[in-house]
Amino acid sequence: MKVEDTRVLRFHIIRCASILFLPRRMVMQKKRLEAFENKDQPAYVKLFREMHQENIKAIKFMTAKAAQHIGLSNDALTKSMSKLVRLAAQTKVTLQMIDAQGRAASRRVDFTKFFPETVIKALKKKIELDFKMHAKVEDMAKKMTIEQVQEVKAIEAAKVSD
Repeated sequence: MKVEDTRVLRFHIIRCASILFLPRRMVMQKKRLEAFENKDQPAYVKLFREMHQENIKAIKFMTAKAAQHIGLSNDALTKSMSKLVRLAAQTKVTLQMIDAQGRAASRRVDFTKFFPETVIKALKKKIELDFKMHAKVEDMAKKMTIEQVQEVKAIEAAKVSD
């Protein structure tokens, strides 16, 4: 497959997986927010990890369905995705950006219904929380492996969003 075709396919796989996962995500998100409000860190982390695993399952399912639909073997699709990853490193277009676009396409938010002051206030608060989260993770990073740091960053980012 051509790289652009692979990029578009990846976008649609993520979009469809996000739509497939949405009902389950809403239930899990509600429980996660309850744990966050109750300051139950172990439950929050457990739910975060479960949500992550469920999302990965949805992506794997949609990837298999997409490969089947277009008549590609999983190996051929994996090679195309690997080629996309290599090119992404050269062009600064990361898979995370493609994935974020796919997820965003599945749940668009109409910001026009909010007053600009409200949006600006929310963004300022998010930036403030992002800085605090970054400082917290940097302090912890000295005592952890790279994988642990990445997971803590993802959990803390989810808390900021919550």
